Parts: sequence; C-alpha cells; structure tokens
Amino acid sequence: PPPAPRGPGGQASHHRWRPSRGRAGPAPAPAVAHNFEECAHLLPEGLSYHRGFLTPDEQSRLLADIDSRSWTRALARRTQQYGFRFDWFDRSLSKASDVEDLPPSLHWAGRKAQKAGFPHVPNQSIVNEYVGDQGIDAHVDLKDEFEDAVGSISLAGWASIVFSPTTPTPGRRPVRLLLEPGSLLVMEGESRFLWKHAIPKVAGETDSSGRWWPRTRRVSVTLRRVIEGRSRPPHPQSRPRAQPQAEAQTRPRPEPHLQPRPQPHPQPQPQRTPRSSNAPTLKPTSPTALVATAA
Repeated sequence: PPPAPRGPGGQASHHRWRPSRGRAGPAPAPAVAHNFEECAHLLPEGLSYHRGFLTPDEQSRLLADIDSRSWTRALARRTQQYGFRFDWFDRSLSKASDVEDLPPSLHWAGRKAQKAGFPHVPNQSIVNEYVGDQGIDAHVDLKDEFEDAVGSISLAGWASIVFSPTTPTPGRRPVRLLLEPGSLLVMEGESRFLWKHAIPKVAGETDSSGRWWPRTRRVSVTLRRVIEGRSRPPHPQSRPRAQPQAEAQTRPRPEPHLQPRPQPHPQPQPQRTPRSSNAPTLKPTSPTALVATAA
C-alpha cells in the first residue's frame, strides 16, 4: 500500500490508507494538506502546479481590479463571470447581455498563464471569493462545453484542493494539495476528465509539518476556453423562475453538485506527468505579511 502521510516528528498522521473491504466507496478526504513536491507521485496525470506564478505586487494589483468590479450572490459565496454565463442550477452555458468579455486584467493573466503552459486563449472566467470555511463540492468541469484544460489562480489566502477519482479505483486515493497565494494550477488530461476536485469547507489547513493555516479571504480566478462552433441560445434572463418556499427565502441556495453529464470517453492523450514550474518557492507567509510585502 502507499505510505501513510507523515506528521511532526516523523510520526504517521491519523489518516492512514487501508485496503477496502466489501463494496468500494468514496474514500474520505485526507486530513493533511501536502506541498506539491510531497504528493506529486500521488496526483493524477496532466496536473501542473506553478508556485510563484504571480508576485505579491501582481497579486495585489489583480485583486484590486477584481474588487473594483461588481460581485453577485447567486451562491452562498460571491462570484463574478466573464465571457459566458454558467448557470450552476440549470447546468447550462450561454451568452448574456449583462456578462462582459474578459477585462484587460484577466486577459493579462491569461497571457501570462499561456507562457507558463496553459494551452488555450481563455474566453471564459469565473472569479470565486471564499471567506472562512466556504468551499465547493467535488465536481468535474463540463466536458461538453469547455476545452481540455482548466486553469486556476489563487489570490490572497491559503487553501487546499482535494483530488479524487471519479470512479473508486484500487490503489488510487484522494490527495489534498496545499494551494499557495499567487500559484497557478492547470488541469489537463486525466486530471481534467477522470478526477474530481473540491475545495474543502473547513476553517483551515494542517500541513505535513503540523503547522496550521487558518482560512482567510481567498479569491480564485478560473480560466477556461469555451468550445467554439456550437449554437447556444441567449441566456433566458426574463424566464420566470419558481418562487422559493417562504421558509427558504432568507437562506442562500445550497451549493449545487456539479457532476458532469455522461459523455463519450475522451480520446487518448499523450501521457503527462504532474509537474511543477521552476518558479521561486514562496515560503509560508501569513496574509498580513503578504500584503505588507506587496506594499
């Protein structure tokens, strides 16, 4: 079996791998978040992680531009959408008159991501704000609407992302990767189509040394390329929606599960191994110190 993660003093953490008994089911999320170098051999093919993709100053300027724009509250967390509107509840993608094209700041981020290895010119972006223990359920980005690569830039706060196979597979288990501010994560191939990803809804992260990273405000910028040449109706903004029940009117709508519709298996792609760029390592830094550095 794979070795158990090690905690402070070289002792095995309480999250141990055990052979499955009886019917296979989803494995629990790991309790420890690992740096890329510690868990690269467990991550799916086609995943790349670029530490230090943005400098602290670049992060501050990009975040300031994002915050100067309007946020929406369609979900429990605040979001912004550009290029195309994705409806989490209807699971549809459409053009809408109130959805702008990517602003210059995100075009800049997209060009920078291309230089780091992102294979497309992004034409759709969702910006998510996570505060406290907010997260997102395990999902695979729509296979029939987006191209074969998805990029995610982390800004401001620390978090972790959990990868798990879409189908329980012997010898493959969930992996929890620590996401650093200013990093870029790119999912292609197996990591894009055959593994789910989620942001755990927790108050903080524990790394392999036992250090605790409390959750603060984190903003993620997702970069995608919408598959072109398909007919998409305008967004039905005027379509009446069913009124929520009275007792639910004061509550945010629950986080939807973004499970993909069954699609043909993607054509075999050249095998790629998880990789990390040679960008300089960012030592663990508190959000306060990060802002002070950027200033």
